[in-house]
Amino acid sequence: MDRPSPPASLLELSDLSGFGIRLTPAPEVWEWLQAEILVDTGSIHNEDHAHLKLQSHDVEEFVGVVRRYGASPDVQALVDAANNPAEVGKLNISRACGTCLLKSA
Repeated sequence: MDRPSPPASLLELSDLSGFGIRLTPAPEVWEWLQAEILVDTGSIHNEDHAHLKLQSHDVEEFVGVVRRYGASPDVQALVDAANNPAEVGKLNISRACGTCLLKSA
């Protein structure tokens, strides 16, 4: 007796397979996503989720989380480091790199 299996269309790779998504959403989902979330006038549009600005998506999401929940001690250390002047000047960056030091030896 053969075991039941899903339709072949569900097993085929889609355009989203590169993102680890094996299933293809219903055709109406993309249209709904555009109309309700991505456009400025959408009913559930959130400016925090707007992409392709000067900040990358990861930085944008990180900043949003820190705004909502505050900075952990590790995040505060990152903030402190960013607020201080660089420890190695741009002209001396080759001194901080082992490969550069080997090349100059």
